[in-house]
Amino acid sequence: MPSSPLDINSLLAEWHQEGVTIGGIGSDSLQRLLEIASNYINVIKGYSSFSPLRLADFGSGVGIPGLLISALEPSIDVTLVDAMKKRVDLASKYVALLDLKKQCRVVNCRVEELDWRKFRFDVVVARCFSRSSIFAELATPLLDEGGFMLLTSPHDDFEVRWPSSGLKKLGFAPVELISEGGENFALIKKMGSNSIPSRSYAKIVKAPLW
Repeated sequence: MPSSPLDINSLLAEWHQEGVTIGGIGSDSLQRLLEIASNYINVIKGYSSFSPLRLADFGSGVGIPGLLISALEPSIDVTLVDAMKKRVDLASKYVALLDLKKQCRVVNCRVEELDWRKFRFDVVVARCFSRSSIFAELATPLLDEGGFMLLTSPHDDFEVRWPSSGLKKLGFAPVELISEGGENFALIKKMGSNSIPSRSYAKIVKAPLW
């Protein structure tokens, strides 16, 4: 591990600057990104009893929020998943520099390419995704029962984005809305098995459940 908090902060500042340079980080400051990661950690600790806890960050890019979660909370086992090699390479570089390899791994692939027989998680997080139904159907085979999806989500459209009838088909409980540190989250717990057969990614995209 870097020898002091000063070293860690310096490395994170370098990570942030490089992330901005390659387009992997927008206008958020490093401080703001650390606050967001802390909010995720607080919710996860408050709602999960898994120990150790296996977390996947889908579409993690340069490591938001997964790399920061790993840096702030080493007890969480983190897997970063993203298809963009340039961003994955940057995340991998700083996982090594921050000495996080024991608790954080980086996988360069699309989420639909993950093999549920090899990858199992207790929590799946994501800050950006295209369609909630597609995301949920990709996540459900990778989540163990009692685990949950945790996603930043506006609270005014949750019934449209996360309909209970659709979630039930995938083995999920109704969405629970949580506010933490000024961040709005949708927490969706895996309660059982799917009531529909597993489908290929092409079919999931062609005929989304909602």
